Parts: sequence; structure tokens; C-alpha cells
Amino acid sequence: MEAVKNIGAIVLKEIEKRGEGLLEGFTEDPSDNGKYPNCIQIVFHRIDGKIQYKQVRAVQYDSDYKLKYLYRKGTSRGTDLTPTCKITEIDRTYVIKLLACYKESLGFDKEKYENEINEIRDIYYILESNKDNIIADIKEKTKGLPKKENAFLTVVFEDDKNIKYIGDYLLFRDKIVNDALKKFHYSATYKDIYAEKGVCCICRKYENDIFGLVGVVFPFYTIDKPGYVSGLLYEKAWKNYPVCKNCAILIELGKKYLDDNLRMPFYGREYYLIPKPIYETDLEDVLKRYKTLKHVSEDNLESIYSTVEEKVMDFLGRQENNISFDLMFTENNKSALTIELNIEDVAPSRFKSIYDAINRIRNMEFFSDKPVGFGMLVRLFPRKTHNRYFLECIDKIISNRIIEYNFLMQFFNSYLIDSFKKEEAGQLEKGEDNYRYATFRIFGFIYFLQYMKLLNCQEEVDDMKIEKKEWNIKDYSSKEELFEDFFQSARPFFDTSERKAVFMVGYLAKELLNWQASKEGGRKPFMAKLKGLQLDGKDIQRLIPQIQNKFAEYKIDYYSEELSIASRYMIESENLKNMAKLDIPYYFSLGMNMEKYIITSNKKENDKVTDGEGSF
Repeated sequence: MEAVKNIGAIVLKEIEKRGEGLLEGFTEDPSDNGKYPNCIQIVFHRIDGKIQYKQVRAVQYDSDYKLKYLYRKGTSRGTDLTPTCKITEIDRTYVIKLLACYKESLGFDKEKYENEINEIRDIYYILESNKDNIIADIKEKTKGLPKKENAFLTVVFEDDKNIKYIGDYLLFRDKIVNDALKKFHYSATYKDIYAEKGVCCICRKYENDIFGLVGVVFPFYTIDKPGYVSGLLYEKAWKNYPVCKNCAILIELGKKYLDDNLRMPFYGREYYLIPKPIYETDLEDVLKRYKTLKHVSEDNLESIYSTVEEKVMDFLGRQENNISFDLMFTENNKSALTIELNIEDVAPSRFKSIYDAINRIRNMEFFSDKPVGFGMLVRLFPRKTHNRYFLECIDKIISNRIIEYNFLMQFFNSYLIDSFKKEEAGQLEKGEDNYRYATFRIFGFIYFLQYMKLLNCQEEVDDMKIEKKEWNIKDYSSKEELFEDFFQSARPFFDTSERKAVFMVGYLAKELLNWQASKEGGRKPFMAKLKGLQLDGKDIQRLIPQIQNKFAEYKIDYYSEELSIASRYMIESENLKNMAKLDIPYYFSLGMNMEKYIITSNKKENDKVTDGEGSF
């Protein structure tokens, strides 16, 4: 929160330079950075001393009129703070947002704003009584707007050639500022959580006006239960997190700045990027430098980056180590913002090491046409069902903490099995990985984790690099030499005879299926022996003689050496004595899908017909 406050202090400084007050800092851009470029104005005027409805007109939003329109979002189910509101459904917006806001405003300090309230009341009655006609006019006017352009709604008052906007009413101006501060000390449930004097936990000064609900900005604690409240009394809840008025204002401004400039996308999620330079005097320059990040999109992404997220990571990794970052992942649930994950004090060097690792792996010849990166986690842990697991993995990767191999492998297996079954049944939907792509997506991600030394299961190898694109028998004196070279290249994945054995059986099974498809008009009856990839050690043992018999049945003698190699590894492993069942689908799938990259016979390549399983 202190970092957010420091950002708010920079924002306030800029506001004061422009000669503007807090209102400017608390007012939001109704166009939402160009998403709502059109303004629909309900126009009123005065004739013979009486206020009357005149017309509806559409104008282009001008940012110079931000304080005139005076927009500030309210709750999703309630009104906004002023009668300027973004249009979703016209009827609903008019009634729930516009009309309701006018009605609500009539009770706002009647004595102080008596003259304005009289005018607001007259406009409200006209809006209510002419509701159907005005809504019809709005609908007619919006018909002329480009289909993909959104609009916001507001009310203006014309009098003697002057236009009076919502922002010209003192009532609405004060309402915005008061509301911005009110949420820090008042709730309908717990009433006023406030103290006249106290020590602020942010600035550590003894100040007047101590607020107890500043935690609502980023909800990191709750007062829903007495046990969480100081002294077990709700009226004492301000002691949990006391914040003075000045710090509350700066936190509000800082939060708004983060919303506008440093709320970043992350593979379907969002996080706040909070910079924390060692020297606070550097913060202003830092914010100016990072303001461009918000405008990076898929449309303007340089070709060297696969995603916006990688662009941001590369940018952060190139910063000097006189700064650190907090990454605060948040979720909007029923209009309430909750913190899902907060990764603190991440150095630029950590972003650099992650980005460089992904880049180096992609530049290896073998991985040049295969997926490497966080896309695996996105597919493995959908936001709706497994968001917690996604965030836990991201936390460990960025924080440089070990990830449990067995935990990941159970999900990898499910992913492989699902893609395998869907492909065989012809049920793959657009955007889903086929079996080969799923296999290499998993391989690429595990390779990345191993490269970063984040897994707890395998031998560490400092010089991990798969140099080749393919392994061709013409470059070797024997098939055994070929396979051993591949296994050596792919360390530490093939550090045991068990893993080599399962890989070889997967390789041979795929070769058999390809031949079977060519001999039987596309049919692959041997596929049933694979049990939908739900294989155990005994299944792998049985497959070797079954594959051998099928090759003999088809009079194919190309694979005697491969069968011999597989059998030898099986014997060395004592029939997969130490092979974890979790590893079998993965290593079997690698063998199945490496068939394309391991060429053991020129004659075989010329003569066989492959099944054409999907490309990358």
C-alpha cells in the first residue's frame, strides 16, 4: 500500500502543477481509453422560465471535456456517481443508471445545494415522465454510429447559447470527492469505521481523521467476523489498518493510476504492476517510462514476441536492478476486487532469466517449430476451474521456487489422454491441440522448467541443449548409436533405462500403427491395445511381443534392431521396476511423436505410408 501511496503522490504533484484539484484525480475517462468514443447527450433548455426536453444528439468525445462530463463508475448493479454513464442496454442504462442517479442526488445535502437540487429535480421529473420518448430518441441516434463503437450517456442544459454540463454542478463535483473518501471509512453494514485521531500505519504520523476501511482498495483483510476485528468490536475495526485522510487520498489516486496505466494482461488474467525503485526520487521517471506498456497490444506487437506478456517481461528484464516490482493478480467477483496472488519484490534480473530461457529454448533447432512458454499452463489450468493452480505455478516460476513434478504430471497425463482420445474420435475442436502438438507443448514446458532448475525430480544438467532437428541413420553407424545420441541430447529426460524403454515402445507402436494404416486401408486395430494411453508397466511389457508379432504378420523386418534395443532397456530396468506410473503416458507419447524426427531406414521412409496426424 505504501508503494501505491507513493505513486499517488506523483499523480497529485502532476495535478497541482496543472492547477487542478482532487476532482481531476478522482474523475475517470468516460471513453475508457477509446472504447467509448461517442457521447449521447440528452439536451434540455429553458423556455418562458420552464425547463423542457429539447433533443438527443451524438458528439465525438473530446478529452478536454473530461471534467465537464464528470464520470466516475459506481457499483455494477447500482448507479454511477453522476448521471454520466456508459451505455450497455439503452433501456437498462437509462433507468438503472441515469434516472436512479438523479433520484439519489435529490437527497444529497439539500441545504448546501438547494438551488441546484431544484433544477436537478425538474430535470428528473421530465426524464421520468418522458422516458419512452427519450429512450426512443436515444435508440434512433445510436443507429447512426459505427457498429463496433460504444457510447456513453449524459445530460446537458442549454441556456442563452451556453451549455451547462454535469461537471458544472457543484453537487456532482463534491459528490465524487466525498464518495472517493467515504468508502474508506463508511459501510452500510458496519457504519462508520473511523477515529478522530490516531497513528497512520502508512505515514506513521499522528493525524486527524483516521479511516479504517482503506483496505477496500485492495482487500487484503476482512472485518466480516468479530474475531478478525480489534477488541472484537466493529467500531474499533479502524485499529486493524488505520490510515489518515491524506494517505487515503494518495492511495486512491495511486490505485486509479494503476488502473489506467499499469493493469496488465497475463494469459487471460490481470495483474497490477507496481514499481518500487530503491530511491523514491526515481519514481516519477519510472512511471513516465512504463506508461507505454499499457498500450502494447497484439495488433502492434513486434514479430520477435509471441505474446504481449513476453514483450512486457522482456521490457522489465532490461531494467537496471535499482528497482523491484510487485505483481498483484486480482479478480473481479460480483464487482468486488479481490487479491488472488501478490508476488513481491521481483527483480528485473528474474524477468530477464525467464524471458531469456524461453528465447534460448525456442532458438534451439529442435524446438524452433514447437510451442514453448506459458501457453501450456493456460491450457492445463483453465481460469474457471483451476485458476488457483495456475497462479501457484506462476508464483513459483517468478519467485524461483521448486514445482512438484508429480503434481504437474497428473495434469499433463490428463491433457495427453484427452487430446489422444479426441483426435482418434475426430472430436477435436478448433483451437484444441492435436495429440502431437499436445505432446510437444508438454515437452517444451517441462524442458523450460528443467532448464530453469525448477523441478524436483530429474538430474540437473548445465548444458541442456538439443542441437538437432532430426536424427537420421545416415549420420550414425547403428540404430543403437542413433537412439543413444538422442537420449544424450535430451538429458536429463532420459536418465534411466525405464524411461528409454517406455520411449522405445511408444516409438515402435507408432511405427506399427503407420504401417497398419497403410496395409488395412486406414484402419488401425492395434490402437485398441494402447488403452487410450492409460498404460501401466505391465501394459508396456506386453506391448513389445505384440508389436513384434504384428510386424512379423505384415512381413516387416525393418525394426528388429529397435525391438532389440527396447528389450535390452526393459531387461536393464528389471521390467520397469522403478518406473512411476505417472511417467508412462508422457514418455510413451514422446516415443510415439518423435517418430517423425527419428529416421532409422531410408527404405522405410520411401516405402511406408504415414497416417498424417496433423501438423503444427
